[in-house]
Amino acid sequence: MSTQSLYPWQEKTWETLMKSLNSERLPHALLITGHDGLGKQELAEALVARVFCKQASDRELACGGCGNCQLINAASHPDLVRLTVEEGKTRIAVQQVRDMITHLGMKSYRGNEKVALVYPADLMNASSANSLLKTLEEPSDGTLLILVTARPSRLPATILSRCQRVEIKPPGRDLGIQWLEKEHGKADWGPALAFASGAPVKALELHKAGFAKRIIDLEKQIGAIVAGRSDPTAVASEWAGKDPQLCLEWLKVWAGYLIRGRSLGSLDIISGGADAKALKSFIQNIDLKMFFKYLDDVNRSFRLLETTVNKQSLMEAVLIPWAHGLKRVQPIAD
Repeated sequence: MSTQSLYPWQEKTWETLMKSLNSERLPHALLITGHDGLGKQELAEALVARVFCKQASDRELACGGCGNCQLINAASHPDLVRLTVEEGKTRIAVQQVRDMITHLGMKSYRGNEKVALVYPADLMNASSANSLLKTLEEPSDGTLLILVTARPSRLPATILSRCQRVEIKPPGRDLGIQWLEKEHGKADWGPALAFASGAPVKALELHKAGFAKRIIDLEKQIGAIVAGRSDPTAVASEWAGKDPQLCLEWLKVWAGYLIRGRSLGSLDIISGGADAKALKSFIQNIDLKMFFKYLDDVNRSFRLLETTVNKQSLMEAVLIPWAHGLKRVQPIAD
């Protein structure tokens, strides 16, 4: 997406940001958050361009043609710092943050505005986050910090409390499907959109990756484990070698759907990849507290994926419980 357009579900948020900008009440630190696939990064980039643009007015996006816009498009604006994970690394290092702070402390090259864009902000390590605190507490004049993350809970409370939160929420299902059909044609968008928690951009990525078939395969595999027809270690081997992040995301959403189905007494939301009747009988014998404890295990497994953990073992840890009524001897440790 270019700076000349916004996703339709971002328009109200943009209007609010522009009111603050035009009235010179934009806070010195923003935290843009929301599910993956809602265009958070694109919104942040549009805001950065608009802050620097000298031609746009009111609620307009950046013009794209003035000197500042041209420098931003060329990734060479001297008053803009983009801070992200360096190639070959897994975290934003403390020295990166220190360099950013030094740059922001200098006099503006082209006016009064200085902007730092940090993404994904949750990938700062503890030292990086601590280094950022002083700038958040005592920002220099004309400085704007924009943090972008889909996982704000991973940020220290001291960071969260010093940023104004801008949450991008998913559009309604009808609007999401309308956008997908308008931009990318007719298709069965429902399964991908549901799995993406209503985020249309992520739904599009999943659809292009053949998600509609994949979700049925994943459900069949879990169903076979539950019925005792499949070895969970064999399924774990496949999951470990075939996009374990996607498999865990699906398992989290699907387990959540089952919890909802158990609570409502209906499994209509299951798409049919697994035997719904067998699953209903299975989950009726599981205490809801056990379900939630299992979901905690799945959430912990996401953090472990970012480490050097053996992915085969991790996938076994989340799949074997299905063969034993979701009972665990010991929860997955962080």
